[in-house]
Amino acid sequence: MALSRATFAFLHGPFASKGTSQTDKNKHLQNANSLSSTNNKWSISSRQTLVSTPSKDHTRPARKRNLATEEDIRGRHEMRLEEVKQLLKQVRGDSLESLVTVDALQRLAIDYHFEDEIEAILQRHLLISSSRSHSRPIDADNLHEAALRFRLLRQGGYPVPSDVFQRFLHKMNDGTQNKKPQGNDILGFTSLFEASQLGIEGEDALDQVGESTRQRLHSSLADLDHVQARFVRNSLGNPFHKSLARFTANDFLRNFVGHSCSWTKNLGELAHLDMNIVRSVHQREILQVSNWWKELGMAKELKCARDQPMKWYMWPMAILTETGLSQERVLVTKPISFIYIIDDIFDVYGTIEDLTAFTDVVNRWECTEKDNIPDYMRMCFHALDDITNEFSLAVYKNHGWNPLCSLRKTVQLFTPPPPPTPKKKKKNHTFLPFFFFS
Repeated sequence: MALSRATFAFLHGPFASKGTSQTDKNKHLQNANSLSSTNNKWSISSRQTLVSTPSKDHTRPARKRNLATEEDIRGRHEMRLEEVKQLLKQVRGDSLESLVTVDALQRLAIDYHFEDEIEAILQRHLLISSSRSHSRPIDADNLHEAALRFRLLRQGGYPVPSDVFQRFLHKMNDGTQNKKPQGNDILGFTSLFEASQLGIEGEDALDQVGESTRQRLHSSLADLDHVQARFVRNSLGNPFHKSLARFTANDFLRNFVGHSCSWTKNLGELAHLDMNIVRSVHQREILQVSNWWKELGMAKELKCARDQPMKWYMWPMAILTETGLSQERVLVTKPISFIYIIDDIFDVYGTIEDLTAFTDVVNRWECTEKDNIPDYMRMCFHALDDITNEFSLAVYKNHGWNPLCSLRKTVQLFTPPPPPTPKKKKKNHTFLPFFFFS
């Protein structure tokens, strides 16, 4: 079935077909790279006035042209999204192909568009895992399928047992299984190493599987071509479970071979369009954060403190990946910034007397003219109060309850005690916890 061959070629291009010539591989790689070519990227910085400042003579025509471009991008995205959903219906829910498809969607960071379809597939494979866990031993032929099924189910929150790999571990230890994986075995061993990253406390056998597999894959690198070796190195250095798909999707998109079939072409184009849309959303949010930080004026008041709004934004961008959580990402960036700023106040700026008074202001959650604290501390407290109120209002609008009192109490609970005198050992200060976005 062409759909099946295309899917496997997309996800596991380096191992998809033995008979592929180097010329064909280079051709496919060039075509894959064209999907991510910077010449075709749609970005705010180059095509919208949101970040760049165009000349006055071209402002109005450029705006019309950019709006049309954005509408075109989103229209093509919706079309490709529907096409991929239709193609997903052709995949048997209990097949290896369905597992490979789910893995591809996750690695391309577009799985959030297919949550219902993915959940249905995982439910089917949970039944398979329960019925075959003890009746079907794992060998080199079905290692990739078993390991991939285990990893996807564990990632989905299903408590599948890891003892299915116990016999295979014995084979590796007693020499029954080849010590150095070759050819198509690489794919199975790589999947097994990826699966071993989802072990829980007490699963010693899975830890041993991971270490043994890592050693064998590392020893096989010298026997692989550069495409296969890069695939293995990426898995060893950055296992999917310990990586962020948003940051690795573009590299994954470049690495596949044989994407000329309709299935992989549609999936690749959807991923490329989605990346551009997500990038534009992030750029808008970065602009909001930068404007907020600039208007706040803390950078001017505390010239030696950290001035890194882009770095602070990276945290919520990595944690809150769905495009619809734009407001949440911008809001979460604000308390994160004060984790750094207040840390600098305690470590660089404040005297013992000022820090003691500042701690008292936070514990009372009130700052009056009688409080003898520097202006920058006064500004910091008022900004912290504004952020807490802003969070409370957002929660109230979205969920119908006001967490203002609990947020204030939590801040007070985690406020450091009065700083030690110079004769006492300095303790680590932790002012703002992650309660704002937990």
